[in-house]
Amino acid sequence: MKKAELTRQHVLDTALALFRKRGFEETTMRDIARAAGLALGAAYYHFPSKDALLFAFYDANQSATEARTRVYPTGEPLRARLGRLFHDRLHDVAPNRTLLGAIIPRHANPADPVSAFSAESADVRARAIALFDAAIAPEDLPPPTRALVARALWAAHLGILIYFADDRSPGQRKTHRLVDDVLDLVTPLVALARTPAAAPLVAQVVRAASRAMQPDRRSGPRGPRSRSRAG
Repeated sequence: MKKAELTRQHVLDTALALFRKRGFEETTMRDIARAAGLALGAAYYHFPSKDALLFAFYDANQSATEARTRVYPTGEPLRARLGRLFHDRLHDVAPNRTLLGAIIPRHANPADPVSAFSAESADVRARAIALFDAAIAPEDLPPPTRALVARALWAAHLGILIYFADDRSPGQRKTHRLVDDVLDLVTPLVALARTPAAAPLVAQVVRAASRAMQPDRRSGPRGPRSRSRAG
């Protein structure tokens, strides 16, 4: 690793340690530079803002989970594959659980650049969804259904992370138990989505989800569609 990369990682590690100790809002870039033994300008060279440090945090967690998935055993049932992925996501974020709790209000706000739904986080979001897509790939779902299920699993994992941030049980075992309960419900639904009987309902859900994700180009608000009645 080059010196610049080592310095960048050192700044990130120092920042995360301070965020855990003091809190995100209470920690300044000057605090981070001082603790890292660098001039303030040198810290800003690697990370122009605290938000940039959050994006690096997202990327590091995503990379850690991606590395785990590369050594997953093949041929496991869907329930086992999803269990590994969900639980590993929790293990990877666990050291910075307090930081996660501090940024959840921003994480859930689509207008905030550091949100899970923002344009700025699109790359990490796409990589995260891709992991869930890979987990369900062996199930041979139709492409639109597969895309919908992958996004739904990603959204479910965001909800679980919110619960995880405030879980004070030993080892956050309540959250891990919640993961197992959710997957015990979800896995049969994925199998059901492959059946001919479920095809009309799945198609309707896919259409509704596709419309919801399309950008709205209308300038004004529009209420519920009205139906004309005779008389």
